[in-house]
Amino acid sequence: MALLLALVVAVLGAPVAPEADAQSGGDARAERERVRAEKAEVAAEVDALQADANQVSQALADLQADVATQRATLSDAQRALDSAEAELGRLDTEIGATEAEMALRDQLKGFAVAAYVEPPVSDGFGALDATSAEESARKRVFLEMKGRTGADVVDRLRGADARLQAQRAEAEQVRAEAEAHRGEVQARAQQVESSYARQAAFSAEVEGRLNARLGEAQSLAALDGQLSNQIAAEEAAVAAQLAAARQREADEAARAQAARVVVAASPSTTTPGSSTTGSTSTSEPTGPVVKPPIVGAGSLVTVGGITVNASIAGNLQSLLAAASASGITLGGTGWRDPAQQIALRRQHCGTSDYAIYQMPPDSCRPPTAIPGRSKHEQGLAVDFTCNGQIIQSRSSACFQWLAANAGSYGFANLPSEPWHWSNDGG
Repeated sequence: MALLLALVVAVLGAPVAPEADAQSGGDARAERERVRAEKAEVAAEVDALQADANQVSQALADLQADVATQRATLSDAQRALDSAEAELGRLDTEIGATEAEMALRDQLKGFAVAAYVEPPVSDGFGALDATSAEESARKRVFLEMKGRTGADVVDRLRGADARLQAQRAEAEQVRAEAEAHRGEVQARAQQVESSYARQAAFSAEVEGRLNARLGEAQSLAALDGQLSNQIAAEEAAVAAQLAAARQREADEAARAQAARVVVAASPSTTTPGSSTTGSTSTSEPTGPVVKPPIVGAGSLVTVGGITVNASIAGNLQSLLAAASASGITLGGTGWRDPAQQIALRRQHCGTSDYAIYQMPPDSCRPPTAIPGRSKHEQGLAVDFTCNGQIIQSRSSACFQWLAANAGSYGFANLPSEPWHWSNDGG
């Protein structure tokens, strides 16, 4: 009895394990998809201009992984649909053959029975000489039925009818499965499009970041060569990752011959006049306010040794005077001649107008910012020094003073660069 019970348990329990494994596998896949989707959502919220290089790199990787996963899932769904449609095509063919067989047998059964009971003197089947595939099939069925009894023909018709019903039932089930797969393919295709659009938008932000950061590295070369090289190296790594991601997308688009959706997005910037540290307090000058002179005329002027666009010269003049009265000695660089950037683009990107003025910075070797995109080339940004040294620490007295007061003079900081202040934080 115990042995019998053990056998029953074994037989009944055997099919359960695969189902449990399948369920467990499905849950694991669903969990991986959920985690991947969450990472992509977080990555899309990263501000490419303000985040550090590691954050940007991770966001690029997460968004690329999301697109790849969505495409793989779409491929799986498409294969399932193709398989279901192929099976449905096979069943439709079988159903057609069975229906044709039943029609022929029904048409000829009476004649076949009569031929069996009273065979003709001569071969009366000349009229069935095959002149087409249809007539050939008809003749084959007729000759097959010729030697059978009427009861046998009826039995065969019943068998064909049962087979036809089973084929139709199976076809309906497969058709329903195909429709479900088709719906999944459509849903997955929309998810791929959405994921790619999100990745493309972030890539556009990263390109803007490269233009700004690589231009910044050039501007810093005279003030702090080590920092300039560090920024250039970090952004070169980001540029390489962006270029690789773009190449993967181009290859995938070529293979799939799919329309690529490009969603343009502008990086968010700090609102002019706002503080990047959340502080709203300002420092009152502790000494006399002496404004440095504004030297020059036209679109570019010099204030306290810093050349800027004339539109922000008065603001810079007031800021430098207030800082000095508070015991803060600020200096720095502002406008940078775009001719230097154009020369670098010729050297690193090519000599055509496209190579110089339009080619993405990550397509150059080494990556090089597009001329005219930098706030410095527009004269709308200043890299501040404190007592002759570039401001690199947010804990420094100079940065703290700027954080508390620069907004009052129309300057906002780019969070990833403590030294960089401009009219809009870019």
